[in-house]
Amino acid sequence: MLLVDWITFVVTYLLVAVVPGPSAFFIVGQAATHGRREALKCVVSAKAGDACLLVAACCSIFFAVTLSGEVLTYLNWIGIVLLGLFGFVLLFGPKPRGRISARGGSRAGKVAFVIGLTNPKTFTLYGSLLPVFLHPERGLFLQLVVICGTVMTVGLGCLGAYACLSSTMLVQKYTARAGRLAYPVSGFLILMVALFLGTGT
Repeated sequence: MLLVDWITFVVTYLLVAVVPGPSAFFIVGQAATHGRREALKCVVSAKAGDACLLVAACCSIFFAVTLSGEVLTYLNWIGIVLLGLFGFVLLFGPKPRGRISARGGSRAGKVAFVIGLTNPKTFTLYGSLLPVFLHPERGLFLQLVVICGTVMTVGLGCLGAYACLSSTMLVQKYTARAGRLAYPVSGFLILMVALFLGTGT
């Protein structure tokens, strides 16, 4: 993976990661109800569920490309289309109006894990982004390792920021409004990234 590809991937993933989804809203609820420490525990659980999807996606792509190098070309274009559709939905689709209710105790971690494992945003994200930035001729396995490390680092940072900031009363008051604003802004930027990747392919 070239440096420019990695930077583009980081920027694109960051645009998606900052958009509050089910995991973010649940963690915001945890922070508001049970405090920052409990919310941060849920961050780890949510990303553990997320990691299961990421590993499954990487393994599927690795074996598919190993069997036939031409598969990546089709996955590349499918990924760009999915990314564009995701941006379109964020821009023009329904905006969030609340947050998932928080639960206390050990059950909160289990709920966070399930939310991370079944997050529809994650399905779309990995299906669209991973194939676009891979170059088999440069060492596919190493690129997937770099992507996994990047995804986990950025994802933990974004959810951790939600957990820490949402424990303050001021942020709690404006979280839903800011979340609704983040959707169209991120959607527009993601559409631009998809257009850029499509014209460069």
